[in-house]
Amino acid sequence: ALTRNGFEHLADLVFMERSLSEPLPQESSVPLERLTYTDASHHAQFARVIEQTYVETRDCPDLNGLRTGAEALSCHRVTGDFDPALWTLYRVDEADVGLLLFNFHTERDAWEVVYMGIVPDARGHRYGEAMLIDGIHAAAAAGRASIFLAVDSKNTYAKGLYDRLGFVETGMQAVHARRGVGRPVVE
Repeated sequence: ALTRNGFEHLADLVFMERSLSEPLPQESSVPLERLTYTDASHHAQFARVIEQTYVETRDCPDLNGLRTGAEALSCHRVTGDFDPALWTLYRVDEADVGLLLFNFHTERDAWEVVYMGIVPDARGHRYGEAMLIDGIHAAAAAGRASIFLAVDSKNTYAKGLYDRLGFVETGMQAVHARRGVGRPVVE
């Protein structure tokens, strides 16, 4: 029905969750610097970095160009309970390497990874793994029960990372969008 009505299939999302009652991964030795979103003056930097992470992404690449970094940040704020202290921009040697954005879901006592991305120049250096391990430890320290996320089924690199760090698949859902005049509609 979606295809007949002009919606294009963009991706199949795999939903995954990690219980924080399971043993935590060993903390990473990667020397990450953290900048949180709590200071509104960082909004432009977060928006710029999220746009950079879209370049040659393996996660839902057909969504590239449908929104600006500022629009993406605005969309990510509305999933769960937004707390700017849970949004982190990671840096190494004063260079931006990626973002890990969590929102809280009270009913599940869980943090959701609403977005995680690495800038192209920083890929292949295990920064994503270090960022996610940092986030897992932060969620456990906050007393949360679990972390959950969605990943493009074709993003085998990210799915492998999540598997290694103890995330298990909990479901799957297709993503469709209708492009055309005005803003795209995503289902």
